[in-house]
Amino acid sequence: MIQIINRIVLTLIAYLCLNSVQAQTKMNVDDAFSKARDLGFSGKRAEARELSRQILLQSPNYHDVKIFIGRMYNFDKMYDSARVVLNEVIVAKPDYADAYVALMDTEIWSGNPKEAIKIADKGFANLTSPQDELSVKKARALRSLEKNDEAYIILTNVIESGNRSSDILAFAETVKRDIQVKKIGLNYSYDSFSDTFAPWHAASLSYSQRTKVFGSLIGRVNYANRFGINGYQFEVDAYPSLGKGAYLYVNAGYSESRIFPNYRVGSSAYFSLPKSYELDFGFRYLKFSSATTILTGSIGKYTGNFWLNLRSNYVLSSSSVSFNFTTRYYTKSAEDYLTIVLSTGISPDERERDLTTLTANLKSFRARISYQHLFKSNIIFNTGIGYASDEITTSKFRTDLTLFTGLEFLFK
Repeated sequence: MIQIINRIVLTLIAYLCLNSVQAQTKMNVDDAFSKARDLGFSGKRAEARELSRQILLQSPNYHDVKIFIGRMYNFDKMYDSARVVLNEVIVAKPDYADAYVALMDTEIWSGNPKEAIKIADKGFANLTSPQDELSVKKARALRSLEKNDEAYIILTNVIESGNRSSDILAFAETVKRDIQVKKIGLNYSYDSFSDTFAPWHAASLSYSQRTKVFGSLIGRVNYANRFGINGYQFEVDAYPSLGKGAYLYVNAGYSESRIFPNYRVGSSAYFSLPKSYELDFGFRYLKFSSATTILTGSIGKYTGNFWLNLRSNYVLSSSSVSFNFTTRYYTKSAEDYLTIVLSTGISPDERERDLTTLTANLKSFRARISYQHLFKSNIIFNTGIGYASDEITTSKFRTDLTLFTGLEFLFK
């Protein structure tokens, strides 16, 4: 009996000792992996791979280490080596999403977007939970193949599922600009003033189409009734590409009515920056009885469900400065959002405003709130309200209540 008890005690002691050794070994392996990551992300990728291989000698099924080795190969453009080690992980653990993501990077970075799409589809077949990262990478591969419609559908599904990260929203906006879709837009605004003027009316009819040379090309007819005068203005906008992450905005307009500029010309260059920032700078030229040139620039950022933008306009002739702060909150998709605008001064891009006051140093404060919603995938509705306080003479202000609405119809 005593011998049996001794055997049981010895067995328990041996079991506990073995578990303790295994735990210590695992801890050492994890510490080594942490050191390998520090080496890799500090630029010492060869040393990181060597230490990782030593880890695998001790723990051959440590899949995160293998994926890390594959990523280090990707950074050094050793794509064949990356494929070998990452495919090993997929064969051994076909339900591990990180391996598919890393292998997709291999194919996208090496210029094989079609193969990246196949890897994504293989991952979707083996994984049961939603895989937003795989979906977004598939959208990037599709975009590189100029399949922007398919890419945008994928991104819209990801956003509608609840993932509204700043990177995804920024990417969706970029793809939206590239979609080859035709669009007809109709907008109307009504301004009611506290004194001096009868109500103003403004409307516009536009048609846009994607082109290879000019990007989105937009023709627009603007109508306004101000000071009891009817007037029309004709405009053209274009958004040609400047390469990856950059595009140009170009505008030209003409009118024979004195309530619009006789001529308007403008251009801005837009650049996507790291960490979901974007920057633009340019000019606007307006020709009434005299000419006015405005320098304009803004910085924007996607963060969470929000897009934030601060714009400044500088009028050369009067040395006046205006500021415009816009915040946009995405509610469902890249086409569904709430917008709030707070501004001082008058912006040259506000077609419904009296732009003749751009030449004067008069104070103006405005606030706007609007909402845009996409119906049935091809009808965009927007509506909103605005309030302004404009200085008409020194220390004398006039208030302005604006109601506006619009529809856009998308078709191919």
